[in-house]
Amino acid sequence: MLCSAGQPINLIPDRTVMPQLFIFLAVTAVLTIFVFRPLLKIMDVRREKTGLLEEEAARLASESESMEREYEEKLAAARIDGERAELELVRLGESEAQAIIAAAKEESRRRTARLKDEISKEGVGARGRLASDVDAFADMICQKVLGKK
Repeated sequence: MLCSAGQPINLIPDRTVMPQLFIFLAVTAVLTIFVFRPLLKIMDVRREKTGLLEEEAARLASESESMEREYEEKLAAARIDGERAELELVRLGESEAQAIIAAAKEESRRRTARLKDEISKEGVGARGRLASDVDAFADMICQKVLGKK
């Protein structure tokens, strides 16, 4: 084989191979000790923390969903209780209205009966007065018609 300059390529290692190999291994060892291992430890710690945070996030999401369901259930129960209380108040109001109307009707009946009684008594008194006054009027009319004083 020839290189581009026309010289043959020498693939046999020369005397610099051993120092190059030693330098390569030394640099690799130093980088492994001071760079790669700490970097891998940091990455492992971050991966672990990320996993813990993901688990915490999933737990919190689950907890918030259960709290939301509980809130919705309590809200629905409160709405139902509110509707029941409203219906109870409406029924109570209707029963009180019926009681007030019944009392007003009773009071109206009593007043009507009392007024009828008073009118009846006044009518009897007026008839009695008219009956006693009829004779006096009849005498007065007769005297005027007959020309007597």
